[in-house]
Amino acid sequence: MSFKNRFTSYILLVAAIIFTTAFSSSALSEKEIAVGKFYSTEQKLLCISHRGDTELYPENSLEGVKSALEKGADFVSVNLEKTADGVFYLCESESLGNVCNAPYESLSQMNSSEAGEYKLYDIFGKETEYKLTSLETLLDKTDSEDGIILDVKPEDKDTVYDILKKSGALFRVILRVEESASKLTGWAESKEEKVYVIGVYGGNIIFSSISAVNSLTNSDMPAVQFESKNYFNVAYSEFFTSRYLAEDKVRAIAATYSPDLCGQRGDSSDGWNELIGKGYSVIETNNIEAFVAYRNEAEKLEKSIKELLERASYVDPARYSEVSLENLEKARLNCSIDVNTEVISSLDDLQNDYSKLLFALEDMKISTGEVDTRGALNVTAGKVIAAVLVGAALLAGQIFIYKMRRKKS
Repeated sequence: MSFKNRFTSYILLVAAIIFTTAFSSSALSEKEIAVGKFYSTEQKLLCISHRGDTELYPENSLEGVKSALEKGADFVSVNLEKTADGVFYLCESESLGNVCNAPYESLSQMNSSEAGEYKLYDIFGKETEYKLTSLETLLDKTDSEDGIILDVKPEDKDTVYDILKKSGALFRVILRVEESASKLTGWAESKEEKVYVIGVYGGNIIFSSISAVNSLTNSDMPAVQFESKNYFNVAYSEFFTSRYLAEDKVRAIAATYSPDLCGQRGDSSDGWNELIGKGYSVIETNNIEAFVAYRNEAEKLEKSIKELLERASYVDPARYSEVSLENLEKARLNCSIDVNTEVISSLDDLQNDYSKLLFALEDMKISTGEVDTRGALNVTAGKVIAAVLVGAALLAGQIFIYKMRRKKS
């Protein structure tokens, strides 16, 4: 083979490798955009919109799903119900009178040919122009990077799995099933293709909570959701959260859209601060825009804190007083994040960390070599002699006054 032919073959081989690598990376990145957010090493708060953008659209509507994603939600959760002929529609309950203007009592009483004709009610019970949407339409009208969580009944999970497999949507859709963790993970592991599921635990027994976490994490599931009406449920206790949530052993979901599911905590910054501070890193909310703003502010503060920590690392200890250095070290050690690791912290914790670090850095005092500028004394031989002389003078004064008083008496 001539040099020219060998060179051409080499170029074609390199081009083929580059093309293959680029294609593989593209496919991987596509998966990382959706479900991969749960597994990303760049830890960030995740937002699940509960049933879509209900401020503008009916619950479980296609338009509401799209709007929520556009507003910054990472995932949108929707409910599934089945028609008489076995077609799944986005619908939150069997009672159609609460959902749309259909004359039937439940979705299972109508065929799919009719289901798409009825108009949905908004959250105030007012009829809208929007209609019931089938699962197939949802998958067709959303993109591969759009994260979808399907709330599925245990008896329907096999059928839904088959639909997702056929449509090639398994990599971007997560099933949430209220079933025991061991049973759910066993089912998922038995499937031919990878299926992502979220387990839901609502008990108040520490060993069962630990078992649920271990079962799901060992099966590489994205997250586990803890639900309770009780503010003091074990899922919110320091013993449990510090060992199984705060150390990122599992992504934990808090459903703040309902106080009965998050220990009566609010769907606002106060509730989010407390739950995130305990280790919950995924929030399912009805307040999409407020939570996205909360998350953006937290990310800005985290960046600012890391800049302060970087600045603190260049402080020359020989120049500053011991108390200044001690205060700076204390602020640094008590910080919820550091420069080299990704840790999810609440906005409240980040604000406290930022204030303490900034104050410690701005209040650094130059050492005089003799007296610490915060008032702490540097003990020297001269200071000891001076103290003795002052003490002796005071004592002599007291003796003199005592003698004068005795003389007068």
